[in-house]
Amino acid sequence: MLTFSDEPNVAEQQMHAVLFFMVTFGYIDGDFDAAEKDYVKKQIKLLVEQRVDGAMPDADPKLRAELVGKYTTHFREVFEGIDRHVRDLLTEPVAEGEEQAGFVRNKLKTRCFEILQSFDEKSREEMMAAIDELIMADGTAHPAELEFRAEMAALLEQDLGIELEEEERPSAIRLESPSTMPSDGDNHPFFNAFEYHYAKETDKILKQVAADRALLDRVIATLDEQRAAGRGKLAGKKTVAELVGSEPFLDGHTYVLPPKPGRAYELLVLGDLHGCYSVLKAAIMQSKFFD
Repeated sequence: MLTFSDEPNVAEQQMHAVLFFMVTFGYIDGDFDAAEKDYVKKQIKLLVEQRVDGAMPDADPKLRAELVGKYTTHFREVFEGIDRHVRDLLTEPVAEGEEQAGFVRNKLKTRCFEILQSFDEKSREEMMAAIDELIMADGTAHPAELEFRAEMAALLEQDLGIELEEEERPSAIRLESPSTMPSDGDNHPFFNAFEYHYAKETDKILKQVAADRALLDRVIATLDEQRAAGRGKLAGKKTVAELVGSEPFLDGHTYVLPPKPGRAYELLVLGDLHGCYSVLKAAIMQSKFFD
């Protein structure tokens, strides 16, 4: 069986890694079916039992059963989350001209290789043996599964000089206290042009929705025109300095606003908005963006 760390937090991360590895193989043939998912769920229970027995060999049977039940439920929930994550990766947008399946496959292969390298040799063999059982869980060894497994085995067996090195980190990191930024007022004239409540009356709301849809169509058309004009302008560029003097352009999904020599810039970076307008507006107001 796999050897997990005695440190609870590390063991938790290792279990997440094992589940990601198994889910990846489940989806690599395009169909993570019920038989394969049942196999993973059974493996979760076996791994939890192993972990509990190793950590508490003399535990009361009632306590042991309680812990096994608790952590089996926990890691099956983790499994469901990883399952959704990998499924989302398979539909992740890629750059224009890039092949979807190849992009996702390489991303998953890299992550799986990192996972295997994080375990000792005996545990790697156990993981590959578990993958062999998973591949046959539905009664059929799909060519895509066998090919992916062979690629993993080849990476492990060959000395390709691929080592995961720790990045150099500063000896000390200082975190400043979070600052509270006052709002720059309740609103700004910029927002007045497009903020309004949807009407309750059917005729009015249909007109409002139609206007919004027309606006979206105009935005999409504008972006498509900019992409067509900027396509390929990032090709071969290695540094920001190579973009100085260019006009702003949109190449694929990357918008480039070239810096002007001798000018200092202040950047406001907002991540993971997920389309939340209120968060975007609050950040703009609090940062005094229009000033």
